[in-house]
Amino acid sequence: MDLDDMLIEEVRNRPFLYDLAQKDYKNLKKKDYAWKEIAARTKLGELKCKKRWKSLRDTYKRCKRMKQVSTGNSAETAKKTWKYLEAMSFLDNTKYARRTIRSSSEEVDCIDENDILEIKQEDSANISLSASESSQCRSSHAWGQEVQKKKQYSDKFQQFLNLAGASISETCAAFVEQTQKQNTTALHFSSLAAKITEAGLPPNVVNQIEAKVSALVFGEIDKFYSGLLK
Repeated sequence: MDLDDMLIEEVRNRPFLYDLAQKDYKNLKKKDYAWKEIAARTKLGELKCKKRWKSLRDTYKRCKRMKQVSTGNSAETAKKTWKYLEAMSFLDNTKYARRTIRSSSEEVDCIDENDILEIKQEDSANISLSASESSQCRSSHAWGQEVQKKKQYSDKFQQFLNLAGASISETCAAFVEQTQKQNTTALHFSSLAAKITEAGLPPNVVNQIEAKVSALVFGEIDKFYSGLLK
């Protein structure tokens, strides 16, 4: 028994795979499990099993049509042309195809329910792939927009840092300049205050010094402005 004989036998033992009259014909889960079993038994992939069976079934249908239109020796020749004709004769007693006429000039063709299911599955796979690609494009576009936004935010933040840095630098420079311009009088009185504190004088003596210094300062200021008014 060759590989095709084995495949035909495995499918023949599972009528729900090819007979539309079977109640489980539309049970996709059961059919899917059956094809997995067949693939394991024949050592072929599941998809290869399905395609190989479809090729065998289509060849059988063509041979049957040749046999129907042939007579005499031609019929016998058509029968001997294909070695699996007898092995697949179990399909004759099953409802395995839906018939349709393409045009008045063409012969009657057969469309199997499995072909329709395979087409639907392929279309669904293509639609899923297209949706996945579209989703990836949208994701890439959204990622690009996010990167662009982050770059804009980064640029704005950098501008803020530059402005803040410039403002701080200007403030520090102004403070240094003001400190440098501080007059000697302020420095002199600060020095005197430090000396008085370091001397540890009693409060009454400190008060007397402050009073004398204040009187001296205000007296000199008064003399200055009095002279200007004369």
